[in-house]
Amino acid sequence: MFSKEKALKFVYNREHPEGGFTLYEGIPDTKNTYYALKTLQIMGKKPKNLEKTLKWISYLHNGRMFGLKGFFYRLNILKLYGIKLEVPEKYKMILTMRNEFSTMEVAFLNTAVLKLMGYQNFENVKDWVLQQKKEDGGFGRTTSNIMSTYYALEILNLVDPKVMDQIFLEDFLEKLIGFTVKCQTSDGGFAYKPGTYPSYIEGVYAGIRIHELLDREPKNHERIIDFTKKLQNSDGGFRRSKYLGISELEYTFRAIYILKSLSAL
Repeated sequence: MFSKEKALKFVYNREHPEGGFTLYEGIPDTKNTYYALKTLQIMGKKPKNLEKTLKWISYLHNGRMFGLKGFFYRLNILKLYGIKLEVPEKYKMILTMRNEFSTMEVAFLNTAVLKLMGYQNFENVKDWVLQQKKEDGGFGRTTSNIMSTYYALEILNLVDPKVMDQIFLEDFLEKLIGFTVKCQTSDGGFAYKPGTYPSYIEGVYAGIRIHELLDREPKNHERIIDFTKKLQNSDGGFRRSKYLGISELEYTFRAIYILKSLSAL
């Protein structure tokens, strides 16, 4: 049975005494710290070692640059607590010069980081995303899938929310919703592609966010809620699929977000 209190305890149990959050034990990392802080924010709670966490994140941020994901996590954490973002011009230039991306997720991370830094010109990114639009209403490099579709909408919404109205005329909007609905499985999850199985928590999160971004209500609320709640392990955290799996802060954030979105938290 789902327990909000156990979920909260799971998050706090991953907090490092010197700041940050860990996957289990040992050195904290920015990914788990990001998802832990976002989860606590949804639940209206604060970390116990916030001052130490922010000092640690600021120390990392002012040091050597790492990969795009780490940069995304750090910037979002600092923004969450109103800390001024300082980014080297050289790094800004590298990001703004990109016209091609290996995946839609990378395009989203690149766009999100630039947006946090105050960058405004995203015509190249918008054009690249729209090239991935498929006739069935989804997005993908070769065929449509729910994760690429989700990231495409997040990108376009970041670029300019008005773009959504300009691009998605009524006929394509219905196709897009139709594609998302086809990804929904009978157990309440959302699969990677229509007709595939099983569902994973990131697919369910993507399905919920697509509906939110399009201002639509997802079907089968109760099934989605039931599917998500059943992912909670005995330690209070959430696993990726309805089959056996370990609890992680990322999966826990996605589950808590879904339940909050569906007014089931």
